[in-house]
Amino acid sequence: MRRQYFLAALTLSASGCSTVLNLAFHNDTARDVEVCNLHRAANACVTVGTHSVVRMPLVADHAAESWAFRVSAGDVSRSYDFGHIDLWRLRSGSCRTPWSRGCEVDVRLDANGLIYWVAASENAAAGAQPDGFPIAPGA
Repeated sequence: MRRQYFLAALTLSASGCSTVLNLAFHNDTARDVEVCNLHRAANACVTVGTHSVVRMPLVADHAAESWAFRVSAGDVSRSYDFGHIDLWRLRSGSCRTPWSRGCEVDVRLDANGLIYWVAASENAAAGAQPDGFPIAPGA
């Protein structure tokens, strides 16, 4: 039985499986919004209901220096550039295995139009934001 587990682990590691980091996008506004990953051609947009959250895999069709998203509500559309923020460093949960759950970065769109990082633990100082946050539209 041990040999089977070893072979399964070896097969997974040899197949090039890697953990995908997800963006957990919290919509803290009074309107539904559409969030689009500007580095994807297909399946790039998701709708996030008012006061709800959706998880988007951080994947791109091409190499890019930063993550860029468009957030639209009705006829208003804004672009957000995450610049050189190290999202991997801000992740919550465990990302040690390809099947780990909870490997994500939580961000919140506030009613003021800014995107804030959501601290994963209650130990983080209230309101403390890492360098690069909050993100303003057009930034």
